[in-house]
Amino acid sequence: MNAHSNTMKKTVLISIIVLGLTFSLNTINACNETNSSNWTNITIDGVNFKLPPEYEGGHFTGEENHTGYMLETVFDFSINSMYSEARLREEYGFESTIEELTSFDEEIIGNHNVILLHSYRSICGHNVTYAFFVVNKTIFSLSYNGINLTANLKDMINSTPKSELSKKEFLNQLDEAQTSYLEAEKEYDENYAYSEFYRSKMDKTKHNKGYDFASMYIAYRLGQHFMNNKH
Repeated sequence: MNAHSNTMKKTVLISIIVLGLTFSLNTINACNETNSSNWTNITIDGVNFKLPPEYEGGHFTGEENHTGYMLETVFDFSINSMYSEARLREEYGFESTIEELTSFDEEIIGNHNVILLHSYRSICGHNVTYAFFVVNKTIFSLSYNGINLTANLKDMINSTPKSELSKKEFLNQLDEAQTSYLEAEKEYDENYAYSEFYRSKMDKTKHNKGYDFASMYIAYRLGQHFMNNKH
């Protein structure tokens, strides 16, 4: 009887421990789940986003249609529509090729493929991440202070309409933007080098022999080309 009684007591004790652990785990999971039902809604380029409370208090960007939202600086928090090829080239092209880029990741959040670019920015003294993803057929960028994509940021992305672009189409647009950016930068550098060379030549001509009309004209044309490409 004593052996049977001890066995029963052990069984009951184990059951209580298991139930206790299960309750604790459920409580922890419930605390970790995000509740975005009372978050502020903002509209960026016609798309509704649920804004986590820690990023409230920012301002919209874009003259006619709100194409972006920013809290203090882009290194703190921002979300922007890549509404044109030029806009995507400027942002993704730059962020994916900077010297301060430390790593990149890929995540799947709901119906969104997300490309993450991590960097340490000396200008602000902390890590900055840019996340690129597609809503409907438009690519959006999300920048924030830190490395990890928090539960709130994941919920923000997940709550948007799914991508209507395939993963291949999405990545192709990013690759094309990067290639176009690098080509533009190469042309910019070449134009600058030529402009500086002829400006120096013109200065020497002016100092030694007076104005050389041909050199001045070439410098002028190159300068105009340089300025047009710059803007």
